[in-house]
Amino acid sequence: MKKYRITPWPARQPREQRLLLCAAAALGILLLHGGWQWSVGFRDAARQALADEQRALRNLPALEQKLAQRHSTPPAVSPPALDDLHRLAGEMGLALRLRHEGSRYRLHAPIDVAFPTLIRWLEALETRWDVRASRLQLQRQQQRLQLLQLELQYGS
Repeated sequence: MKKYRITPWPARQPREQRLLLCAAAALGILLLHGGWQWSVGFRDAARQALADEQRALRNLPALEQKLAQRHSTPPAVSPPALDDLHRLAGEMGLALRLRHEGSRYRLHAPIDVAFPTLIRWLEALETRWDVRASRLQLQRQQQRLQLLQLELQYGS
């Protein structure tokens, strides 16, 4: 194995010294340029983030007003029609049949359901008509989930 020996600076030829100085200067300039580019990119990203946050703050009063209006509007005066509930269930892929009893809706017969679909349907009922599940009974049978009992109530 050959050993490399570092030659001290004064022992180098003047031409070699100039080449090494030029190479060191070029390396220094490249490092400074890379650092400058990185800092410019960081500055631009910070300015963009600041602009986005300022825009969000400017829109905040309008969003607060919309939220206040949404919470202040009373729910529908009358309960939804049974056909509307069946239509929404059909659109979401639930083949259930309900019967209307006063301010309540009850499941007519047990059915097999997909749990995520049932949850989306119940959320849609609450959002659209202020109808909530007051009683819910599910039973898992191997890979199936069966809805045995469902009672929906209009209003609080």
